[in-house]
Amino acid sequence: MNPKQLHKLQSLAKELSIIYIEQDKNLHNQMEKVLGKIFSNVIHAYNGLEGFNRYKKFNPDIILTDLSLKKKDAVEMIIDILEYNPNAIIIVLSELNDDVLLLQSIDIEIKDFIFKPFDIDRLVTSFLNIIINNRKKEIDPLSMFHLENIRTKKTEVAFINSFKGIAIQNSGYIVNIENNEIIIKVNASQNISIAYEKQTVIYLKQIDKYIHAELLFFSKMDDFVTLVNPRFIDFKSRDINYKRINVDKSFQVTLHHHNKVIEVSALVTSFVSIEIYEKSGNEKFNVKDKINLTLGFEIDGASSLVKEKKFVKIFSKGDVLSVEPYKNGNKIVIKLKVKKSGERNFKNYLQIREIEIIKEFKRLQKNKRQ
Repeated sequence: MNPKQLHKLQSLAKELSIIYIEQDKNLHNQMEKVLGKIFSNVIHAYNGLEGFNRYKKFNPDIILTDLSLKKKDAVEMIIDILEYNPNAIIIVLSELNDDVLLLQSIDIEIKDFIFKPFDIDRLVTSFLNIIINNRKKEIDPLSMFHLENIRTKKTEVAFINSFKGIAIQNSGYIVNIENNEIIIKVNASQNISIAYEKQTVIYLKQIDKYIHAELLFFSKMDDFVTLVNPRFIDFKSRDINYKRINVDKSFQVTLHHHNKVIEVSALVTSFVSIEIYEKSGNEKFNVKDKINLTLGFEIDGASSLVKEKKFVKIFSKGDVLSVEPYKNGNKIVIKLKVKKSGERNFKNYLQIREIEIIKEFKRLQKNKRQ
């Protein structure tokens, strides 16, 4: 087994799930050891009917199936799955037989056919190609042209990220561009922030333009970062006085909106704005809506001798700046006007939280060096 390819696949698939449909229990046990090292969740089924029902119940990211199944014919199961979800990713793992020829002849999309006997490297390669191609979007030729030009000239560029609201910017190099994948080399702090945000902004000083790119893969073996889907964006650095900090577990938000009290989750906040998540999706928010908010959080107690926290509440008015779908609910950005009585405590919380995040980031840097 190629350890570099396996490591890359493990990094890409660590948040993905797979269903494995195979009636041979011995083969199931063997494959479970392999799949369990790659995917976050491995779902098992031993016949076509069970495979279809468990696919509908768990909605795994990838389907790996044999064609010799009982209770429901495998071809019928695959057609039912694709009727349920036309975008389902299916890999067929089977001997070359009439069912394979049938699937190859009809107009349905099977991502790959892997014929028995097979080796693990062949399966790893299949997973890699499918996951990577699924992550790639339409290529922007102009951004790729400028990135290739910078790579050829070996010019340093700036990479811009944040870690839980703390701005991180360092210079680095484009090492290689292959198959529309951009491989970069940056220092440890930038690696950490790119891995956290799963993206980066590249500043091209020569043309004064910014390119956004998504993280595909971070290699711990050689510290290279692989990016995909570059595109030009309008980018403006945030005012340092209005840092948006990720809140901690103590932070609570209650909205008073249309004569209703609504419990929501805070995502990030600054002194002048807050981004919240309303998980039901049933509440109707509109841009320019006026909202009253109660914010609760922990700050250091009055005594400097005793390390204790106290929970405080402050009150604020707000204007809805934007509303967009997020998960199963809504992400709402609200402009804040904190009441004067709570300003000091809120500033105190933001300062404490910033220090905590910086300490966490330094711990990650230290662990990376060890």
